[in-house]
Amino acid sequence: MTCDNRPLDIHATLALTWLTLFTVQTILRKFQFNTAHKLIGKYLGWTTVVNVFGMLQLALYDIFSPMVTERPPVFTPFMFMTAVIVFWCLYESWQGLRQRPMDFDRHGLWMVRAFLMSFTTPVIRFYPILLRYIFSTPCIKSEMALETWVIGSMTVASTLTLYLFWLANKACLDDPVDLFLKGFIAFEIGAVIIDLYQTLTKGTFIGHMYKCWKNGEAGDTIFTSLPVHPFLVLLFIVCLFVWVFYILVKPAKDVEEEKEDGFGEPTEETTLIT
Repeated sequence: MTCDNRPLDIHATLALTWLTLFTVQTILRKFQFNTAHKLIGKYLGWTTVVNVFGMLQLALYDIFSPMVTERPPVFTPFMFMTAVIVFWCLYESWQGLRQRPMDFDRHGLWMVRAFLMSFTTPVIRFYPILLRYIFSTPCIKSEMALETWVIGSMTVASTLTLYLFWLANKACLDDPVDLFLKGFIAFEIGAVIIDLYQTLTKGTFIGHMYKCWKNGEAGDTIFTSLPVHPFLVLLFIVCLFVWVFYILVKPAKDVEEEKEDGFGEPTEETTLIT
């Protein structure tokens, strides 16, 4: 699919390439295909940096030639900051590979951070789709919902990413609250302040969606025939999400096991990939 905005096409293509590449690389590490992981990183790793330039060019293009969307102007600086943070993460990851001996833990942690920062973009799109299936499409197309969905989704995305950053730090660092996490907390505070201002002036995205559903303006939803309140469905999804990540992070606390390699020497395993 293409649109009438070429920089957006370039940005989307590069972003999908990067997210796919990271997923493949993580799977290869998970199943110990280390040679394939190194080869792909060596010959395709440059696409991660190109993706950053794709984000920057879209942000700059949107400043000088704003696209006709429902996004408020304040969103563009956040997109620019996201690109800068991803580039910083990639640089630190590369520095881990340049060390002698190579610092694979540093490489892995910073690469995961780069991915999670990029992951904010899919979350911004997933959150409205989730509400759309619960409250119906007509509600998401209502005027107030369209005016508030971008900032509301940005806050959800940054909050989720902050949580994932903390999980990654907890798996790898003795002190999970490091300088990077503190910096992203400041980023999160900025997003929350903007969202609070929007709440006071325009209301919340989820509030408008609920109001539309409650007033009977919505069409059929996937829950139309079920005696289930949409907020109960949302609560179930949130609880399930938190529970799954609790299960994933729990071993990181206990697993400091030493694994015998082929020469009988103990080697420590990071729990990040797990």
